Amino acid sequence: MAIDKPDVHGKIVAESGGFAVAELVSMGVSLGVVGLADQVAPGLLKSASQVVAKTCIEPFLDPIENTLGTVCKLKECQPDKNKSREERSEAIAKTVLVFSAAWAASMAAKLYTRGKINEWAGISNHKVPTSGNWFKDQFNSIAAELKDPNTRRIFLMDEGIHYGSILMMNTVGAPVTDEMINSTAKVLTKCGMSENKAKEVSSMAIVWELPNLLGMAAGIGTIARNHTAGHVEKLLASREAAALAGPHLTTK
Repeated sequence: MAIDKPDVHGKIVAESGGFAVAELVSMGVSLGVVGLADQVAPGLLKSASQVVAKTCIEPFLDPIENTLGTVCKLKECQPDKNKSREERSEAIAKTVLVFSAAWAASMAAKLYTRGKINEWAGISNHKVPTSGNWFKDQFNSIAAELKDPNTRRIFLMDEGIHYGSILMMNTVGAPVTDEMINSTAKVLTKCGMSENKAKEVSSMAIVWELPNLLGMAAGIGTIARNHTAGHVEKLLASREAAALAGPHLTTK
């Protein structure tokens, strides 16, 4: 049940709070995928990594490693020449598969959570079509967020700052980033996590999720601008006008 619609400042607070919760859910999902991928489907992940390594990575291993070494100065981005080409290719393939799955799941979780919180708070800018099929309706909820221009504006700023910060941490800030990853990995290892898994999770947390907090701040700033600049109100007004004009247009 939705609560009464708040004023502009109340909307900013409500939408910003929902966006922050969505970001935290997204971060938890991405770290969960990285942490559990080997345990949930170890055979599938290994087989998929081997296929991707053989078909997509190993034939182009030299340029891939050269590119990685250029855009990422972290120690883990540098090729380990003590390992065979096959081993290095499979390691890259596994990283691509796991981090891609984590990214996709986290983005879906972020959009879904944001949409549901906005709907509950009575500040949703769009209506989600319902079909009676629960799974399809949840997909429609995510799709509706993607189609919303104000949401796209927020996420463009959010992800732009996010990826820009990642680039900075992987290049000029690489020594500090490496130290943070190693320190976090040591803590996770002491908590009982294996050394390899601790390195994977700590890398995801420091390289990906820490910049995500900066992106979240930028997204909240964009939310405030959407409301103070009237973007949200203009969008709602145009939709109301289109809804009113619809019956007249269909009778011509």
